[in-house]
Amino acid sequence: MIVGLSKAAVAAEHIRRVNEWTSTAALGIDFEDITPGMLAGIDAAGVAVDSHRGRYLATRLLLAAHVPHVDLGVLAELWHARATVSAALADAACQIDAWSAAQLARAGEDVGIPCAAADIGAPFPSTLVMGQAAAALGAQQLLALAGAIGERPRIGHEIRLDLRRGSLDAFRLPVAATCAADHVLAAARDERLGPADLQASLGELMTACGAGADTTVVLATRAVVGLAICEACRESTAPYLPPGALGPCPGCGAPLVPLRRLRRLRWGEAASAVARCTASVWFRPGDAFALVPEGDARRATLFAFPPPAVPWQTGAPWDDAAGRERFARLPRTFDLARIRSCRIAVLGAGHVGAALIGEVKLRSSAPLAGMPATQDALGGDGAHGARREPARAGRGRGRGGACPRGRPSWRTLRDDGPRTRSTPGGRRGAGDRPRPPGGPGAATGGMTWKRPRTPAT
Repeated sequence: MIVGLSKAAVAAEHIRRVNEWTSTAALGIDFEDITPGMLAGIDAAGVAVDSHRGRYLATRLLLAAHVPHVDLGVLAELWHARATVSAALADAACQIDAWSAAQLARAGEDVGIPCAAADIGAPFPSTLVMGQAAAALGAQQLLALAGAIGERPRIGHEIRLDLRRGSLDAFRLPVAATCAADHVLAAARDERLGPADLQASLGELMTACGAGADTTVVLATRAVVGLAICEACRESTAPYLPPGALGPCPGCGAPLVPLRRLRRLRWGEAASAVARCTASVWFRPGDAFALVPEGDARRATLFAFPPPAVPWQTGAPWDDAAGRERFARLPRTFDLARIRSCRIAVLGAGHVGAALIGEVKLRSSAPLAGMPATQDALGGDGAHGARREPARAGRGRGRGGACPRGRPSWRTLRDDGPRTRSTPGGRRGAGDRPRPPGGPGAATGGMTWKRPRTPAT
């Protein structure tokens, strides 16, 4: 018997205790069970997971939802903590662009970073300590992406803190032409489907969406089995169904074992197997898929189903007098009105996700419009306590179109890099290596800087 609340529910309850004006939504589900539509209205997200599979699925999910995000990671044995900033655009870099073939292979299984203890002779911090360091890096970038502070996010960069060398560096990420995360999911063209389209056949749906035999179908998160083999007769088949929907072997009736899972396929190859199946076999409410014409990824179109209802727990009504008195000491770069209206999601409610939630609440100390949460994700709704309509309407989100709640100033920049600006460490450009921090909080996002002592040899 295992008794206890999910980490997402515990984190959401903590947020409500710290600030009663913040609305929350806890989703204790796996990433493969989340659809892009469930993130409608989220302004920025933090990815705080410790497995290749979780990071890979979260990236695809956020690209399809058009949500800018910060990916956090630690490597405790090397004293490394990092934060990677992505704008979730089709032509911008993401954290998956630089992955090796070995990392992509590991994305198919849940391989976490082991908890570190003490190394004989040369001690190093645990993942809990380095997770806090990564959260300190990511919180500032997350608030900047949401437009809650006056800083510009370092889009397209990895920010790396090395506590052993005492350095804080920024590296521009490469943009891979064939990124495994499928940036076509962030295509500029959005088309909305209706609830009835889930009940249509896949053949009718693809024809209505303009898919031909050579059109590539890109699924957001859910994979289908492109090749399966029978346990008994060893005959192979191409069912093009989700792993949970595989039937028995058509020859002998024995169970089928999936051998190859696909999220990118040619419609002409799958049509003969699934054209008569209902669209709900592949898709769920809030799901999304992209159609890419042969040889021209620039004409890709994203199709999205209506999102399901998310169980938001509304915060207390905003008390302007009490609120302004309580938050009178916010730094001048913080925009209280923007903080009250923005929604932030944290994907991953482990020790790194909990540290990120703590850093965001500590830095803003103000009511967020929303923070939804899953066992692999957490987020929240605004200080005013009212539900709002999703910000992404049609094609407007993040691409110069209309946005009901406005758009952070950095959204107008399409070169994936912030402008040169003054910092406590000096004046530098986006591609320069920053200087080591000059004091507490100068460049570490609020962490007191102490150079680690190297043990004598």
